[in-house]
Amino acid sequence: MPKPTVRSLLLATLALALLTAVPAADAGRVAQAPATQAPAAVAASASTDPLQAISGEPAAAPTANDPSGVAMPVGNVTGWRQVFSDNFPTNVKLGRFSGCSVGSDLMRSNCKGLPAAVAAKWFAFPGGWKDTAGNGEYEPSQVLSIHNHELDFYIHSNSVGTPLVAAPEPKIPGGVAGGGLLYGAYIVRFKANMLPDYKTAWLLWPDAYDYGVARWPADGEIDFPEANLNANIGAFMHWQGATSGQQQDVYSTNKNYSVWHTAVIEWTPQMVRFILDGRVIGSATGHIPSTPMHWVLQTETATDGAVPARRTAGHLLVAWVAVYSPRSLL
Repeated sequence: MPKPTVRSLLLATLALALLTAVPAADAGRVAQAPATQAPAAVAASASTDPLQAISGEPAAAPTANDPSGVAMPVGNVTGWRQVFSDNFPTNVKLGRFSGCSVGSDLMRSNCKGLPAAVAAKWFAFPGGWKDTAGNGEYEPSQVLSIHNHELDFYIHSNSVGTPLVAAPEPKIPGGVAGGGLLYGAYIVRFKANMLPDYKTAWLLWPDAYDYGVARWPADGEIDFPEANLNANIGAFMHWQGATSGQQQDVYSTNKNYSVWHTAVIEWTPQMVRFILDGRVIGSATGHIPSTPMHWVLQTETATDGAVPARRTAGHLLVAWVAVYSPRSLL
């Protein structure tokens, strides 16, 4: 998440550097064609991991407050303290995720068009910024709205054919120097239309990159869920100390975006665990990123060079998010 003045200039320079210096298969934030496939992990017992139990909660009939059929978790669980949650109770019309400008840090960044209750919890990449591939533009005012307890990404092209996307960021209290946390657990419940040539790269992105300490990939990166919206969901952990974007652990699933899922990134000094709908899809135990990171629900055009057709349009929905800090580190 960039900063104003000095930080915004650094971000612009960094974005250009990433697009020109990082291999196209990764583009600094994504990993479409990993060199190696990490071994499949054995699912841990849900009884030993409360976050796994949360993500495996079976869906009931949708309600007005719980459109996905699974309620947002509230409060602490064994080993973890909840530090942020949102099930989007305040409606926000399309157009009001506007006036987004960076502050001296994430907590001081703001989208001026938002109601105060929402602005206190959310920021988004400002309009006009190019996405990772350079084919789409972040335009939160034309993409993001909140209704029926859902954060709605209306993914589409504008009148001149430019694909419009968005990257909202939760303002999670307790971050380092007003930025991201050092270790935590991030849970999101979501589904999407299966739109070709658009993708999610929802990631933990090191604060250091946005403060001008451009050490990618050396400070690592954690991405989940990541995939094109018409493909199966995957997870990626770029290594701490990596010298190449291909130095990463990669995990795949046979699940697509068309139905509700609950995804968990569980990040501690010992492990990064990826959980989808109560099943561990992978656990990385080496090269764990160890710098503060902020969470970005980065939704963008595909990074394989394909440009979305102008007629392609649809919605990605988020029912709720919840974030935890590990109690052992507090």
